[in-house]
Amino acid sequence: RLVEATNAMAAACANAGFGQGPHVKNGAWWTFAALILTMLTAGTFYGFGSWSGVFKHPDGYGLIQTQLNAMSLCAGVGNYIVFDAGLITGKAGSHWTLAYGCLLAAFGYTALWASTALASGNVPYSLLLVFCWMYGHGCGSIDNAAMTELLGAFPNHKGNVVAAVKAYYGLSIASVTVVYNAVFTPNQEDFLIFLGAYAVISGLLLVPVVWRCRAPVHEPAAKIDRKFRIITIVLVCFMLYILVVNTKKKDISKGLWLVILASVMLGSASLFLLPLTCSGSDCSNSSDSSSSSSSDTSSSMPGPIVIKDLGVVEMLRTTDFWVLFVVFTIAQGMGLTLIANDAQMLRSYSEQKRDATAFVAMISCFNGLGRLGYGNISEAMLPRISRIWFLVLSCLLLSVSYLFIFLLGRVVLWPAGAVIGTAYGGLWGVQPVIVAEIFGPKQYGVKYACSTIAALLGQVIFAQEITATLYDREAQRLGTGNSCLQASCFSTSCMVIASCGLVAVVVGLGLRWRTQHIYSEISARLHGTLEESMQLAS
Repeated sequence: RLVEATNAMAAACANAGFGQGPHVKNGAWWTFAALILTMLTAGTFYGFGSWSGVFKHPDGYGLIQTQLNAMSLCAGVGNYIVFDAGLITGKAGSHWTLAYGCLLAAFGYTALWASTALASGNVPYSLLLVFCWMYGHGCGSIDNAAMTELLGAFPNHKGNVVAAVKAYYGLSIASVTVVYNAVFTPNQEDFLIFLGAYAVISGLLLVPVVWRCRAPVHEPAAKIDRKFRIITIVLVCFMLYILVVNTKKKDISKGLWLVILASVMLGSASLFLLPLTCSGSDCSNSSDSSSSSSSDTSSSMPGPIVIKDLGVVEMLRTTDFWVLFVVFTIAQGMGLTLIANDAQMLRSYSEQKRDATAFVAMISCFNGLGRLGYGNISEAMLPRISRIWFLVLSCLLLSVSYLFIFLLGRVVLWPAGAVIGTAYGGLWGVQPVIVAEIFGPKQYGVKYACSTIAALLGQVIFAQEITATLYDREAQRLGTGNSCLQASCFSTSCMVIASCGLVAVVVGLGLRWRTQHIYSEISARLHGTLEESMQLAS
């Protein structure tokens, strides 16, 4: 059946007018649409808080917060240490890495579902950690393959393509929350089996599209810009829609949830309209285009800007990488602290057990907004402003937000959560591009894997060792078991994190100074390209 499904997808691709390899008509946009939906599976990594509560139930596993954070940490280890994914992509192609990632995510989620639905309390805790690693590694492998493929397919629109894909990635948990509310609420166990099933479905339907259609974009820059502007507007509307839906969830009936689910599915499928708008000379790389048309179009498309092109070992020997790594570690750790503890923080500051779905979805929406905004704005301002400034801005916003939570508590939790989600998402809107701009495209999959380890280290330091440890210590002091429903459970950790954020700001300013020559050269070349384009237009 898998072979038949793959052949059917290949036949559909052929009928739509594109082939494989260099003779792909609209191939980059078909690949983009397929990958952005596949990233929905990768983004479920951020949904740990939506289902992890089932493992705290006293009739089941009765885990304490430190144990839950250890499960989240194992998922993080799998998600952020993906050297094997980078090597598979480099040796065999991104489609094999995507299939590998979907398989691991499906098995990990399904095993967790079976552990709680079929054998509650009877599966060893060590196996739960393995299952979390599996789904996390599957999600990370998908992300690594998608970034490597798309940065190669859109070499002169890196910020735009990263913004769009990472925005949908950040929105993924808010999107699957709609599915949960429409079909599974309040059963968290069945939600896990849905996550596993979606990983299988996306692997069967979307990976063959990437395999058949992967190719560089071959359209005029103006048309690519216009498409990305449309994508940005659509994604912003989608974010607002999802945010409103989740804030009004108590007033929405079961039937209306199904209507909302149908609208989300149709909206996601509309991405496949993008390649259909490419025709004529804009798609002159297809096999039936004339050589003269292809030559004219190619001459109007500038090559990618590469200042340095270091190998992985060369990159690891530079001071710039380790300075960048420190900034990533602190900034990612600050953002992941909230994402790993969002439901628990809401309950602690509310001083009562309550449904945290709307709070989690709100953070997810602003997470996506940050990715979209940072990627597009940094790309538009690249001729004038270094992308490093956006890292510094995120560090500052994260630090100030945690400081306000420490000082004002419950009053500012929701707005501070929105700012943290935006700032954390913004990091991912620029991190993949910064790595390529400073160190070059050579062996990019492995380089990107090196940079994502910073997120894992940040999660271990801030979310696990600081936040979870202080949470359990305060719960023990209050005598409340494995649940702590006081603001004091998180206040100390918020103050520590806010202080570390200021350190990240200072280090980020140093990185801006160290990379000034690289971004000055990029700016000069972009100005030259713009002037040449204006002369050609005249």
